[in-house]
Amino acid sequence: SSIEQKRILTSTVSADKNPYCNTDPGEATEDKIFLLSIAEVEKYFPDEASRQCSFNTYSKIKCYDNNLGLLRTPGCCQGFVAYVDGNTGLIYPEGGPIDCIGTLRPAMWISLD
Repeated sequence: SSIEQKRILTSTVSADKNPYCNTDPGEATEDKIFLLSIAEVEKYFPDEASRQCSFNTYSKIKCYDNNLGLLRTPGCCQGFVAYVDGNTGLIYPEGGPIDCIGTLRPAMWISLD
């Protein structure tokens, strides 16, 4: 609804460096919907069990053969992105090719006022 849409906050989304690689993360952005960074996943989902999730209907329809969730943190080389394995909850900071990782897990901040 329009009331719910107004609760979605515009946030400064930092361009966090990959703590394991020396890749350029780009610039911070202002967004309503974004992907989590490695640091945020570790903060908000501190253990592997809390990071696990299953495929959704859209992923199945698109025939993605993995359950890997993109993060906004760059991987260890150009064209790679860090990801979370939804089956195990492990974070892979070295990443994989961006076009081979098909699941998005968007995040947003909302106002409860």
